[in-house]
Amino acid sequence: MVKTKQVTKRNYIYSFLILLFLIVSYALTCTLSPEKANVLAGEDNLIETFSAVCYFFSACILFYLFFRSKSFKRKYLWGTDRNYFFLFLGLLFFVSLGEEISWGQRIFNIETPEWLGEINKQQETNFHNLYFLQPEVDAENPKSMLVRWFNIDRVYTLFWLFYCVLIPILNKYSPKAQNILRKIHLPIVPIWIAYFFLLNFILQNVIEIIYLPNYPTELSEFYENNTAFLFLVVSITFLSIGNSNSKTLVE
Repeated sequence: MVKTKQVTKRNYIYSFLILLFLIVSYALTCTLSPEKANVLAGEDNLIETFSAVCYFFSACILFYLFFRSKSFKRKYLWGTDRNYFFLFLGLLFFVSLGEEISWGQRIFNIETPEWLGEINKQQETNFHNLYFLQPEVDAENPKSMLVRWFNIDRVYTLFWLFYCVLIPILNKYSPKAQNILRKIHLPIVPIWIAYFFLLNFILQNVIEIIYLPNYPTELSEFYENNTAFLFLVVSITFLSIGNSNSKTLVE
């Protein structure tokens, strides 16, 4: 009982800090001029760097949990000795880190190959800006409505919506779903964090509507930055649960 109260108190403190972070972040988006937004959210500046740092530490934590999962001495999905969900998530955030910094292109002053620059929206060495994953066919021609819907931003949103919101809700309110999730040892995002993913999405869309039709595209970096921060919170929570309970990371 004492331990439960301590965990609840800790979650309230974390929730307050996360809420404060989101409020400050979006307060900035409402008060910044486009010029200052460019400075903060531009390539390799504060916002993008913070996102990269969040992805870096998230990947490190999840790789650590993957290797540590063998010490729990159980069989995971398909009879494996380690929980490969941690490895998958770690690789996902490592790729997100690489994409965020264009795989070190600007750090090491590497020129973008000509063929890649022609099919990349920002002429950078990364994948998420390829026109194949963007709403435009090229710099001047948008895609048709249905095809335009499929882009990297939608994939990103669908991922966190499914993994960080839908699954926690099913785990919380569906005994059948919870039983399946326990059997496959899927790390479950605590439902109190799931609410912040939704809040971040709602705030970003409300502010975008307020700013229309003059919404600075740089401000979307704040939303992505906040999402990266929430992924770091999720990773830290997995680590905390793993340290206190070696059985499973399911609520």
